[in-house]
Amino acid sequence: LTAGFPHWLELLELICNKAYQHQKITKEQATPVLNLIAVASALQTHEAVEFAATALQETLQSAGGGSQHLLDMYMKEVLQPKLPFNADIKARLDFLCSLPWKAIVTTNYDVLMEGVTP
Repeated sequence: LTAGFPHWLELLELICNKAYQHQKITKEQATPVLNLIAVASALQTHEAVEFAATALQETLQSAGGGSQHLLDMYMKEVLQPKLPFNADIKARLDFLCSLPWKAIVTTNYDVLMEGVTP
């Protein structure tokens, strides 16, 4: 079941490109980060992904405006679900919601399962 959210490296690339498009970072700042993301994609190790993520965070921090603020802003923008869901995803979500769960724990940054946190 996928809701069309990016995987970690795609998320880093999207955030870096958005920061560049919104002129928060320069091409000279974005290019090395995008190169590190490409290397991390080739290596497929958590260390390489973490290194690329740290480089992006430091680049955004050097741009001013608070790196956490920029990360939060771009993550909210990128991780908005594409609505309306297609019929298959909607049916699966309806089925999941109909089950007698006491709680659902997810590590995803999604808003597919709405409700009050117990």
